[in-house]
Amino acid sequence: MDLGQEKAAKVLADCESVFVISHIDADGICSAAIADIVLTRADITHSIAFVKQLDDTVLNRLPDAPLWFTDLGSSALDFLADRKAVVTDHHQIAGDWPPIEKGERSTLDAFESPTECHVVNPHLKGLDGGVEICGAGTTFLVGRAMDRQNEDLAHIAVVGAIGDLQDRRSGRLEGINRAILMMAINHGTIGIIEDLRYFGRETRPLTKFLQFAEDPKIPGIDGEDTAMRFLSGLDIPTTRDGHPLRWIDLDDYERQSVVERITQLVLIEKGEVPLSSILGEVYLLPEEDPGTPLREAKEFGTLLNSCGRYGFSSLGLDVLRGDRTDSYLRALDLQRNHRRNLMDALYQVRERLDRQGDLMFFVSPPSVKETIVGIVANMLLGRSDVPELPIFAFAEATDPFSEESMIVVGDAHVIEEAVRPDEEQEKLLKVSARGPRSLVDRGLDLGVVMRTATAEVGGFGGGHNIAAGGVVPAGTAETFMRAAEKVVEEQLGPGWARP
Repeated sequence: MDLGQEKAAKVLADCESVFVISHIDADGICSAAIADIVLTRADITHSIAFVKQLDDTVLNRLPDAPLWFTDLGSSALDFLADRKAVVTDHHQIAGDWPPIEKGERSTLDAFESPTECHVVNPHLKGLDGGVEICGAGTTFLVGRAMDRQNEDLAHIAVVGAIGDLQDRRSGRLEGINRAILMMAINHGTIGIIEDLRYFGRETRPLTKFLQFAEDPKIPGIDGEDTAMRFLSGLDIPTTRDGHPLRWIDLDDYERQSVVERITQLVLIEKGEVPLSSILGEVYLLPEEDPGTPLREAKEFGTLLNSCGRYGFSSLGLDVLRGDRTDSYLRALDLQRNHRRNLMDALYQVRERLDRQGDLMFFVSPPSVKETIVGIVANMLLGRSDVPELPIFAFAEATDPFSEESMIVVGDAHVIEEAVRPDEEQEKLLKVSARGPRSLVDRGLDLGVVMRTATAEVGGFGGGHNIAAGGVVPAGTAETFMRAAEKVVEEQLGPGWARP
């Protein structure tokens, strides 16, 4: 489990103050929470900034202080090479690292960085950062190396991994994620059960739980009426004592009947489907109240996403710190709105979904927030009416100089205010890409696609093989798509999508 965390931990332990920069998604918020608790316990003064992406606007605003990047930073190592910094990330690394001559690389340990920037990233050890460890996981390893007391934060890393969909490939956490999971189990902060992997087992009414089931969608259930008929056919009620039943309210026999029927329907429609896409490990937090989104890791991750995607990452941070009053209640409101926004956005973009060659894409309407288009693209994957192809989602990027570009928790005065140039800023498009697991298994790598295609049009990007993101100048979407299609063809071979 050596990713260079011991040396990174020593760098941080010797600092009097640290500035933490993290991403706004569930994994990023979990990463920031781990860093926050670790630094607090070590009595190290710190502030935390949440950012949507690392671009020149953000990088040029960073304070002249030791930096800790969590769940991002691997795309900006050239910029950070001369800074005192630690990067705990799991995304693919842009360029070569460490910055040494190729001839020296064979005699230098991958983590003996000749700079003051220390990188903890699974890709430097040939591991897959999309399934083997997340940003919160690499951050946890550094925190644990600083003080073994911090091992009690393992459950936060598990929530980060599930929020990052790192269990999607096999229906369970793998690699270093699994080692961290075992630590959480040993501390009594996580429990495992075998169950349906659909979202909402704790909080959704049973009919909604089935109606909005995804990956795979339940054949024949396309609304509340069909969900009720499905349950009626199994003699399972939808209410009890006037209250809607949830999945957690069913007994073992009722749950088994539902699972068997879903499996039959999916097999009839698809011919075969990995059982792990229906049944798999579900991770529960036993210290949290049943029937709340904090009880199950997937719902917990969605609650955190609901905070970060709408500019309130600090609320998610408060919840992970233990707040179960004001911040938690506000987070619940954001989650309810997030669900509605996703359903509205899905309805709007389905009519805009188009095909260019062997790729799917849509240009999001202004009413759909740029921070959720990647989630919407992921929701489109696996639908019976959508071809099994990579999906690229475009949305107008918000002003990089807006208040949302860097949200600081702590001593905000350490950040210098960005000065808006007199000239009008170039309009930008955010692009998010999601790919089917079947294509990733054949060689699709959207992280490479995104880096290459964005560079072709003067943008930047990166990510994982199954999910990636970037920014391109407005008006370049068509050129970007042609470049992306070319890279995908190089990865999968000519005519890869045709019989």
